[in-house]
Amino acid sequence: MQLLCPDCRRPFQIDDATWPQSAGITCPSDHKFAVRDGVLEFVDAVLAQRLADFLPPFSTIRAGDDKRLVDPAVYPLLPDAPAVRGNHEWRLRTYDLDVISRLLAKRGRQRILDFGAWNGWLSNRLAASGHQ
Repeated sequence: MQLLCPDCRRPFQIDDATWPQSAGITCPSDHKFAVRDGVLEFVDAVLAQRLADFLPPFSTIRAGDDKRLVDPAVYPLLPDAPAVRGNHEWRLRTYDLDVISRLLAKRGRQRILDFGAWNGWLSNRLAASGHQ
């Protein structure tokens, strides 16, 4: 897979057969990007620092807002699972999926990078539609 370094903008390849590398990846200019729980943290250094400052208080808020889905059986059903029915955020996510699906229908099967940090529901739905 070809990537473009978010720091220096230089292109480089990673081997799909050996992905994900638990040690992370390094671009040709020696910018390093970690892999945590199989997810590549592929953001430039400035954004990474902003996220590092933002995530602890955000995580505290999310832990207390009772919106976490802890039942793995719910995930394959998202965004239509009974557990989220009537939830405003999930109605918006359903709308997003509809818009994305209509746009992709005109392009055929695509290779897609979902760089959200949630639970993978969008990647799951797109993969079920034949995308990679």
